[in-house]
Amino acid sequence: MVLAGIVSAIALRELPTKPLVVAGLNAPRGLTPLDDGGLLISEVRGGRLLDMSPRSGLTTIQDGLPATLGGPGGQYPTGVSAAVLVEDVLYYVVGEHRGRPFSTLYRLVLGEEPEFLAGGVQLGGMPATHITNPYDLVPAQDGGFYVSDSGYNAVLYVSAAGEVSDYALFADRPNPLYPESDIHPRIDVVPVGMAFGPGGALYVASFTGFPYPRGAANIFRLEDANDDGDAADEGEVTVFAEGFSVATDLAFDGEGGLLVTEFSEDMAAFGGVYDREHARAAPGRLLRWRDGDSQVVSEGLVSPTAVAIVEGRVFVSEEFAGRVSEVRVP
Repeated sequence: MVLAGIVSAIALRELPTKPLVVAGLNAPRGLTPLDDGGLLISEVRGGRLLDMSPRSGLTTIQDGLPATLGGPGGQYPTGVSAAVLVEDVLYYVVGEHRGRPFSTLYRLVLGEEPEFLAGGVQLGGMPATHITNPYDLVPAQDGGFYVSDSGYNAVLYVSAAGEVSDYALFADRPNPLYPESDIHPRIDVVPVGMAFGPGGALYVASFTGFPYPRGAANIFRLEDANDDGDAADEGEVTVFAEGFSVATDLAFDGEGGLLVTEFSEDMAAFGGVYDREHARAAPGRLLRWRDGDSQVVSEGLVSPTAVAIVEGRVFVSEEFAGRVSEVRVP
C-alpha cells in the first residue's frame, strides 16, 4: 500500500545543539540523497522505503515490500537493501533469500504495484539470473544501473530493459592473517556500497570475507577505459584507498575527502550471530580518507551500513540500532 506524504510516528528529533537522529526504525540499511534535500532510507527488515527531510520530518513512501530474517546464514535481515529515485520513479534491490520476491531489482511508480526488472528466483531456489545478493545500486548514464552483488562478488550492469551482464568481478585474495597457512588462506572481496566520484568513475567499498581480517578492506575505482561496456580489462579496476575493516559504504565530500563506514572493528566478536547486542559489543566507525591517510570521524556506531551527505550534512544508518544518525564531521 502506498503511503506517500503520510507522516510516520517514528521518533524524529532535532535539537539546536544536537545532531539529527531518526530512531525506532526496523533495520535501516541504504541511504540515498534526494534532490530536494531529503534522504531516501531503505528499511531492510521493515520492508519500507522512507523519506527523511530535516525540514518536514519522516514520511513512508512505500511499505509491504519483501522482508525476512532468512537471509545469508538463516538469521540475517534480508529485504530492501538500497533504492534510488530517477525521474520520479523508484528503483530498489531486495537481497538474498530463497523465495520469488528476493534477489531482485524492482521498478516502482508511486500509486502502482512494484514491477520486476531483473533477477528473481526460480522454482528449486536457483537464481533466474546471476543476481544473488544485491546490496547497492546506482544509475548509469544510459538508463541502466550498476548493482553490487555481495553473493556473486561482482558489480553487475543491468540495462533499462532488465538484461544483466558482468561489469567487474572480484577474485578472492590471500588472507593477510594466514599468508602461509592452510587455515583460511584466502578471503573473499565482497563489493557493497557504491558511489560515483570525481571524474565520473565508479567507486566500490569492499566487505572482506571470513575471517574478516582487520585492515584488509579496500575501496576500488572502476572505469571502463576502453568503452567496451565493462571494467573487466587489465587496469580498469584499481585500489583507490586501503586499510579499512569490513567497509560497507562510501561518499565523497566537497573537499576531496572520502567518507567510509566500517561495519565493525572486530567481526570475530559476532560469532556468527548478528543482532543488536553483538553489534553494540563490536561497534563500527566512520572514517575520512584523504591523500593516503585515514582519520576517525566517529566511533561507537552500531553496525553502520551506509553514509550519505545531504546539503553538507553527514548521515549514517545504524542497522541493528534501528536509527539514522547525523555525524558532525570536523
